[in-house]
Amino acid sequence: MKRSRFALGALCSSALFAALFAGCGGDDDATTGSGGAGGESASSSTSAQSSSSSSSSSGMSSSSSGTPMTGDGNDTIETAEPIEFDTLYEGELDPIGDEDFYQFDGAAGQVLYFYANAEGVDNVSFDPVYSDLIITLYDAAGKQIAENNTGVPAFNADPELYTILPAAGTYYVRITECHTWANNPGTQCLPPEEKDSTYYEFAMLELDPAFESVVADTEKGNDAASADPFEYAKGQTGNYFFTEVFGTFKDQTDVDVFSLNLPLDIPSSPGTRSTGYFYLLADGKSGNGSSSPMGRVYITELADPLVPVAEVYGGQNLELSPPLETGKDYLLFIEHPATAWEAKDFYFIRHYGGYANPVEANDVMNTDVMTPEPIVPDANGDGSFSAFIEGDLIAAASDVDHFIAMVPNNTTNVTVVCAARRRGSGLRNLVPAVLNKDGSVIGTGTQETATANAFAQNIAIPGGATEVVVRITATQDALVTSSFYRCGVHFNP
Repeated sequence: MKRSRFALGALCSSALFAALFAGCGGDDDATTGSGGAGGESASSSTSAQSSSSSSSSSGMSSSSSGTPMTGDGNDTIETAEPIEFDTLYEGELDPIGDEDFYQFDGAAGQVLYFYANAEGVDNVSFDPVYSDLIITLYDAAGKQIAENNTGVPAFNADPELYTILPAAGTYYVRITECHTWANNPGTQCLPPEEKDSTYYEFAMLELDPAFESVVADTEKGNDAASADPFEYAKGQTGNYFFTEVFGTFKDQTDVDVFSLNLPLDIPSSPGTRSTGYFYLLADGKSGNGSSSPMGRVYITELADPLVPVAEVYGGQNLELSPPLETGKDYLLFIEHPATAWEAKDFYFIRHYGGYANPVEANDVMNTDVMTPEPIVPDANGDGSFSAFIEGDLIAAASDVDHFIAMVPNNTTNVTVVCAARRRGSGLRNLVPAVLNKDGSVIGTGTQETATANAFAQNIAIPGGATEVVVRITATQDALVTSSFYRCGVHFNP
């Protein structure tokens, strides 16, 4: 197998996803970072290897053949600096407002990956004194065709851009800082505008399926028999790289099918279960440049390819992360949406196996509000406390889960954030509520939809209360078998 000279990616250690999942998610997980700030998930659980942690992106190992220092005479498209593939470039965004342009010649259908590291150079995450970079790709006429301002999953603020070139010709890449790029930097960018660190490194690579853990759809058919297999490759540290997946839709009825089997030795943590993470990269000129989002994206067991275990729709959600057994064969189906087909309809998915939130210990006992399952909120360092949970409503019509937590000192309200359907679960209409120990309701949250998490937000804790109970209810989609949910419970001063 070929190996590229550069390691791609990063790992699951971002404040953004800390809001959701323990294994790299949003507000229902507790990912390393600001998980306590108000999400559904908790600590880092990636199996992907990177320079910033124990994980990394694709099976492309790194070593540089030199780092040409760019001058500052590349501030416009007209003065763009020519660059080559597989070469690391250095740059500086100084003074404020500086932009750097690069140019290269590409081929129609060429599959490319661009990255720019500012924080990654020093292995820091979301530090506002570092440049918050944006990568924008333009065609020969100067028309924007793709852009990224933060990699997915986000381990830091550095951008990563994946795209497929629409035609042969000259292309331009702009590297700029958030305060220069944003329409409203006061609300879109972290201060200060003048950064202490303005240095960055930049490179572009061609994604070749000959590389380990880079997988392309080969258009062999639309069924299980024609599935292209996922690859899992380890780096030198023994951690798995991200599996980078891409494909094109040949017409409106095209369905791309992949087979996968999570390795037995993916990262794990006591009290959690193995989880497959599938990040659907955004389309459009502010995304990867595709002219269409993905349609229905769903997972089945190989033994039962007609019954979805989990599903999302690409136009609604960009993450599919169901619990999956290691060592078991699954299929991933990717459909074109119910829109007209265009020649630039393509997609990218980034995948790895890890774990998510701690799983409920006694589903039978916690169904009764009088015997709720204890959870322990941890301090976040800012006066707030968070606990993260994962469970199943196995018979959703009758199964109700209850959890009880001690009210941390000097906290006055509690927020519960949950996701189920938005991560591929067959649960529908999930609603969290906060109760007193006697089962009386203190506050009820909003219902989860296809595009919004369920929230019980800033529920005031009654004076003198030392414990509160969290109740989770939902219904079940008859056509999707999984019944998992993830919640974050956040106590605030």
